[in-house]
Amino acid sequence: MSVATVPLDSDRIAPLGTRAEKADWRHELKQGDLVDAMDRCQTWYTATVIEPETRTEFIMPMLKIGFRQYSTEGDKEDEMGKFFGYSK
Repeated sequence: MSVATVPLDSDRIAPLGTRAEKADWRHELKQGDLVDAMDRCQTWYTATVIEPETRTEFIMPMLKIGFRQYSTEGDKEDEMGKFFGYSK
């Protein structure tokens, strides 16, 4: 899995390096922020916030995250730049 959409209050994301549970910090996340994120197999990865999403079908605000870290030395590239991690 390379990109996931998760509820803003999801316990599948946490401040980078903490894997914390429920907290208000999630409402301040913006594009490019690094977080720890859990995939569908319950495995934690470093992930990047791709963009906040506002969809009327969801009650909670959502985030699109990529299981990747952006770096000028990355071996893959997308519209946000070079990165290490999973492609689309």
